[in-house]
Amino acid sequence: MGIYIKGMEMPKEGARAFTIVFSDGKAAISVEPFEWHEVIPVPDHGRLIDADDKINQLKTLIEQVPRPFQEVLYQYAIDLLERCPTVIPASEEGKT
Repeated sequence: MGIYIKGMEMPKEGARAFTIVFSDGKAAISVEPFEWHEVIPVPDHGRLIDADDKINQLKTLIEQVPRPFQEVLYQYAIDLLERCPTVIPASEEGKT
């Protein structure tokens, strides 16, 4: 298990920085200026993908399947992807 610190960027080269993680799910980041960030536990996982992008690709592929099978195949594929657990929430700029 690891953690993801939402909103934290890597310090620039040569910057002095430290992070304190508290049990209430907050992290104090000290890189001028001092900031607070949310800490999200990340369970062990496989590779992370952009599911929204895969859904859009599936829509394109399914349009090429004969009409009678499109709806069933589409619903099965979308349900499968939507049931996958979210490991790290989408970033604001990554939302579609």
